[in-house]
Amino acid sequence: MHICPADGPADWQRHHAALRELVADEESPAEVLPGFTVHGMDVGKWLARQRKPEVWAALAEGQRERLEAVGVTPLPVTVLPEAPTRAPAEPGMPTGSSTAPASAFERGRCRPGAVKPARTP
Repeated sequence: MHICPADGPADWQRHHAALRELVADEESPAEVLPGFTVHGMDVGKWLARQRKPEVWAALAEGQRERLEAVGVTPLPVTVLPEAPTRAPAEPGMPTGSSTAPASAFERGRCRPGAVKPARTP
């Protein structure tokens, strides 16, 4: 294995070399899951990290080319849907869970003795 500083840190190159040897005999893209180790290196965990869009974008062009040469592509960017918005509360109506107990108390539902327990015969 030839280590070249222009191709990224030595640790990155070691993981890439292990991945390259691992997938060399594969006819289709190999699935290398986290926890798959080669020579004590978790190549699967390293590969999962390299495929994250933010990590992929931070790689040098040469690093991306070397990964693509062994069939690795970045994960697609996922866009989370917007959280649904609530309709505004009517004027005078309590909002939020912190005001619900106070409102119930004001209506007399939380006063001691306001609710009678059912009697069993």
